[in-house]
Amino acid sequence: MYIPPHQSISQQSLINIVGNTCPPILISGDFNSWSTLWGSAETNSRGKILENFILNEDLIILNNGSPTHFTTHKTFTHIDITLCSSQLAPLCAWKTLHDLYGSDHFPIHIRMTNNFPSTKPNYCPKFKLERANWTLYNKIINEKFAQIIPSDNINQQAAAVVKCIRSAANISIPQTKNNKFTARIVWWNHHLDTLRSRKQRLWHTFKRVRTDANLIEYKKCNALFRKAVKISKENCLKQFTSNINPTSTSQRIWNDIKKISGGNSYNSIKHIKVGTNILSNQIDIANHFEQFWSNLSATNFRTAKANSISHNYNPTTCNSLAEKIEVPINEIELETALSLVKGKTPGGDRISYPMLKPNTAGKVANTSTL
Repeated sequence: MYIPPHQSISQQSLINIVGNTCPPILISGDFNSWSTLWGSAETNSRGKILENFILNEDLIILNNGSPTHFTTHKTFTHIDITLCSSQLAPLCAWKTLHDLYGSDHFPIHIRMTNNFPSTKPNYCPKFKLERANWTLYNKIINEKFAQIIPSDNINQQAAAVVKCIRSAANISIPQTKNNKFTARIVWWNHHLDTLRSRKQRLWHTFKRVRTDANLIEYKKCNALFRKAVKISKENCLKQFTSNINPTSTSQRIWNDIKKISGGNSYNSIKHIKVGTNILSNQIDIANHFEQFWSNLSATNFRTAKANSISHNYNPTTCNSLAEKIEVPINEIELETALSLVKGKTPGGDRISYPMLKPNTAGKVANTSTL
């Protein structure tokens, strides 16, 4: 929205604009209005009209008090305003960038998220080795190993071995399930968790044996749970309101509101200032950090590297231990090495030691294939 400085406005004209839209709404623009509500030093007549409009429509001001305009008189004003419905406010983050980028208005960055992380972590299921059917595993893996076509390409052969092991494991070994993300509830505690578990247990008991005694026990526990939830919410709200005072910043208040709403704050780096430039691209930011840390350690590393390569190293003899390292590994050595390792330690391919150990999974086909 843009309202020119000399255009007359009324509260009704603003209401007519909003009346044609369905909530929730987000309004952003240059209103050319002054008010202390969004950071101005004083309130003018246009600002009062806009204040009444905001109060009557139950809108929320997202501005955090930062100036949005640099005037020709070399002063800062707050004429760019962002308004939104109350249900959207806890999900929005508002800020101005530090550079004008050729304009007399500072760019405004509005980020809207939900109660869940913007980037969900990549979940990788794990094999439940304690519940594995090793007999079936050995049978499948021997069949698949017999189908491998020998190749001189080491990478191709290794990929075929990994595929056989993973295929057998997917059939014979159960895997963990992906737990859905649940929003954090600030008023939840261990006592409520205990009461809820007990209430659910009594409910299942009543469904199995529908007696009056079981129903009464369930209703008692359910009443205790609801009362505890109410008390916990009240205490949480009291603690929240006690932190609101004339010195509280809007940023802190909104952060508390987001916590109560179940949202999670992620303080990822959105942009950095390098000299007079601002980097907002994630690749540019990563390259800058890489160059910065590289320069810190470059002196010692490069000096040591130069000294190392400056000397000519021409060995005339080879140590006997080094010669043994180059000898091809045999089946007995492989089985001995696998029998000595402990734990599971799956790598990126999700293949753990028990899948390879002869004493756990049985001798896996022809071990020399590995």
